[in-house]
Amino acid sequence: MKDSTKSSFVLIGVGLFMIAFGVILLSITIIQWDAGIVQLKLTGMAIIIIVSIILIAIGLYLIIKFII
Repeated sequence: MKDSTKSSFVLIGVGLFMIAFGVILLSITIIQWDAGIVQLKLTGMAIIIIVSIILIAIGLYLIIKFII
């Protein structure tokens, strides 16, 4: 394989990992929020949600950049 193909596969893999990590982080936050066992304050939960959304957005950008 060419080096550009390998780097494209690596960046798509990193994008998928970032999306998966963001979704897992978001789902854990939502589960903790609904369970009522919230150990973090509301601002901490908001920060985690924002970080997970940013991770998902960056992952989608990386995948779209190398597919198109």
